[in-house]
Amino acid sequence: MAKEGKGFADAILPIWVPGEGVGPIKLGASLTSLDSYLTLTFEDVNEDFGDGIKDESYIDSNGEWLITTENSQIAYIKCKAKCYYKGVNLIGLDIQECLTLLGYDRDRKADDTLFLEPKYHDVYELMPLGALISVCENKIVSLTAINIYDDDGVTIVHPFRDK
Repeated sequence: MAKEGKGFADAILPIWVPGEGVGPIKLGASLTSLDSYLTLTFEDVNEDFGDGIKDESYIDSNGEWLITTENSQIAYIKCKAKCYYKGVNLIGLDIQECLTLLGYDRDRKADDTLFLEPKYHDVYELMPLGALISVCENKIVSLTAINIYDDDGVTIVHPFRDK
């Protein structure tokens, strides 16, 4: 799908902008917009959950990024190695430090716990920031950037977009 060449990490620093994307990967963009940054491989079977939305996932050649599309538009950007916010790489950071950096109570409890071989992971759903954070043994193992929706649950909003 994407061209061979420099890896994403060599091209642009993966800076997370809540509700917008990570580096040059923009939520809502076409998958082909990544051609000059990532070499992607189709990861799983095309799924249709009866809602007319077709989900497809792609992983980059280094296994650092998982990009999921809905109806051919980028819907989720999962960062597994690097994801910078305010100059700090969130991946590997202690969850309490991350919550403080993001403006949340450092003692906030996880919203869910999942067993992902071989360990349990806590999941923090920070919907006002458009983030799902996976934590194992108090360290962030991934951040998934997602769209931020208005109170109606349908309209995508951009509260952090540079004006």
